[in-house]
Amino acid sequence: MALSCRLRRFLLPWFVIFMFFDLECFVQGFPSFLRSTRGSFLRGSTTLAAKFEKTTCDDLVSWSVELLSKVQVVVLALMVGMSLFVPAVPAAPAAPASQEENRQTVEAAWGFVRRNFYDQSFNHQDWSALHQTYLQRVDSGERAENIVRDMVTSLGDRYSRVIDAQTFEQLMAFDPLGVGLVLARNDQKEVIISSPPFAGSSAAKAGLQQGDLVDAVDDMNFNQLSLLAVADRVAQRDPASVVLTLRSGAERVRQVTLERLRQAKPQNQVDSGVVTNSLGHKVGFMRLRSFGARSALEISDALPKLRKEGAEEFVIDLRGNGGGSFPAALEAAELFLPKGTVAAQVKLPSVENEKPIRVGEGDSVATTATEPLAVLVDAGSASASEVLAVALRGNCRAPLIGTRTYGKAAVQGVFGLPNK
Repeated sequence: MALSCRLRRFLLPWFVIFMFFDLECFVQGFPSFLRSTRGSFLRGSTTLAAKFEKTTCDDLVSWSVELLSKVQVVVLALMVGMSLFVPAVPAAPAAPASQEENRQTVEAAWGFVRRNFYDQSFNHQDWSALHQTYLQRVDSGERAENIVRDMVTSLGDRYSRVIDAQTFEQLMAFDPLGVGLVLARNDQKEVIISSPPFAGSSAAKAGLQQGDLVDAVDDMNFNQLSLLAVADRVAQRDPASVVLTLRSGAERVRQVTLERLRQAKPQNQVDSGVVTNSLGHKVGFMRLRSFGARSALEISDALPKLRKEGAEEFVIDLRGNGGGSFPAALEAAELFLPKGTVAAQVKLPSVENEKPIRVGEGDSVATTATEPLAVLVDAGSASASEVLAVALRGNCRAPLIGTRTYGKAAVQGVFGLPNK
């Protein structure tokens, strides 16, 4: 069972919604098709381009700094797992959880909501008082599953929910390595196992633990490659097993061979090609269906291919893209923005100050594209699409062409609870 609960509202969508009508900017060197009166990717884009020419890029830069200081990213839709780590094969029926295990699960879920839920009135409830109420229900013998469901329902948020193990497995359709692990970088930029291995997975059977350091997968070292790059190469090779190089502290190094329990190659998330506009310029277009682990990698692969076909300027088509992974959107932005550029500001209830999210702070080694760029959006562009759009538009990198975006930026995270 898993809990999904919203953390903090994203103020970005309002920027995306209103920028077409309240702000006008000319982005220096934006694609030539926007300057053409005869050809455009979207009806009305020529008119928009003319409006953008009324102000300078310098005007936008000063405005962007002010805007980005106000944008609050919703690191939203917290996923708190109960039977979070799903067996890859049917497991024997588990013994009923003890009262202490139920208490730990309820305590963890209550704490996650208290620290991270975006509405700190908790739907006008006394969250501290409810803490005792939930624990009393544990003491009376009630199952943690029922208590956590009621806890989440009481928040009155449609993006907050409890999901069972089967639904969670579908949610985690792209297991990066296929061995039942979730990897992340810690504050020291080391790659660690960030959550307990999925129950029944090869990683769990091998005794891997949350917090273990991972130096490499097969011959791919995380000092040279990003997490997404390694995951992509594993998915493309689709081996029967992978070898993890693990480290305990600064000294002990060991290698573990893990069988891959999922061997399905991911579908492409980016369609690309080259078209010639009415001015005779070759424009490379990239249409993103969604944002996932492969998105930035596919864009990075597409760029040199489009250049080879003669493209001198690019268009990113986010129309109908409902979003997906927040980190994937930042990875995509990094391909077009200088390293260190502020893409968004994160504000969580449990943290007093906002934290700027800068491109290039992660483990990507991407090369920044400098060609003229434009972004197409519509009412179906939401969530991570709006993250990428605001990062590019707010930093005077690309104009947005189209209609109002959806106005929702929901970002998911996955957390495990201490239940069995």
